[in-house]
Amino acid sequence: MLKHRSPFQFAALFLAGASLAALTACGGSAPAPATDAAAPPAATGPTEAERAAELAAREQDLATRENDLAKKELEQKEQDLARQQAELAAQQEALAKQVAAAKAAAAKSAAAKAAAAKATTTKKPSQQAAKPAPVKLLVPSGTNLTLALSSAVSTKTAKPGDTIGAIVVSDVLVGGKVAIPAGSRAWGGVTNVVSGSNKIGGVPVLGLHFDMLELPDGQQFAVNGDFQQQGRSDTGRDTAKILGGAAAGAVIGHQVDNSDKGKVIGGLIGGAAGALAAKKTGAEVELPQDATLVIATGAPIEVVR
Repeated sequence: MLKHRSPFQFAALFLAGASLAALTACGGSAPAPATDAAAPPAATGPTEAERAAELAAREQDLATRENDLAKKELEQKEQDLARQQAELAAQQEALAKQVAAAKAAAAKSAAAKAAAAKATTTKKPSQQAAKPAPVKLLVPSGTNLTLALSSAVSTKTAKPGDTIGAIVVSDVLVGGKVAIPAGSRAWGGVTNVVSGSNKIGGVPVLGLHFDMLELPDGQQFAVNGDFQQQGRSDTGRDTAKILGGAAAGAVIGHQVDNSDKGKVIGGLIGGAAGALAAKKTGAEVELPQDATLVIATGAPIEVVR
């Protein structure tokens, strides 16, 4: 049973309930108590982006140092190569001058011989001067002859039996007298040809044989000198025994053929000539015109001077 309330009490209760309902409908809530100061942020380390940037900077620095080192090494190699090329050019120039001098001597000798022959035919017997007594000079067996090829020879085109010619580059002295002068000519042929391009892994070989020597005055002598040069196989192994940088006149790759007494296998001479022989295609042996080589006489030669 409801307690008896006055009209004023009902009105107050009604107003209180209406206010509470309105506050609830608007989603209102009691304000949170205010704080005196904001909380300090939590301490953190480098971010992922910062660590990635630092790593990239270190890698860039390392790459820069490696590039600088590679550049210095390349510059040093280029300087070494330039120096070697200059030395080779000087040696080639010296050999070229020597060959040119030999050719000039041969031409001069031939001209003098022709002039002497012409003068002899025009003079009367009474006007001809008495000739000095001939002198015989004996060139020992095994004497080296320095030759310059008159034409290029290559295992790519040469065939056994092909004729070859060469000019004697330097005088051969016997007892202080010139027995075989520069400008004398040697003749021979190709004896052995192995073209590396015709066989996989093959070693190219070029063999030459000189059997005739002719002096500028027309004297001819038999010689028995062989020359053999091996090239670089196409597998990349260098079988040529060439000592680059040797002084001009030194024998390179000199071999003695003991199977045939008297035959001496010669080799290329001089640092420049050694470099020429070393310049292989990988499958051929190519000796250019004026390439200088050495052979040895297989028997004594008696020269009348």
